[in-house]
Amino acid sequence: MYHRHHGAHRKNRRSRLAGILLLYAVCWTVGIGLLCHQSGSVASAYTKRSSYIVEQGDTLWSIASHLTHGGDPRGVVDEMMEMNHLQSADLHPGDRLVLPNP
Repeated sequence: MYHRHHGAHRKNRRSRLAGILLLYAVCWTVGIGLLCHQSGSVASAYTKRSSYIVEQGDTLWSIASHLTHGGDPRGVVDEMMEMNHLQSADLHPGDRLVLPNP
């Protein structure tokens, strides 16, 4: 009698483990799908970049501050300098800047 009960217990453990693994796989797949949908593909990220024409009085800091909605603009300033191949923060009215994706 002990052996039958032990075998049934082992079968229940295997079934439970299989169910947990299946649930994990489904959650992982759905999570990856949501992340891909949210971030879009790499190709579409490049096409979604916007640009900005510099106006009198604009600075990288003021543009970055606007993009970060008052948050810390330092990372955005660095990203704009890199994206636009700027050697300095000097801007001139009429310059076109590529802006990072929000």
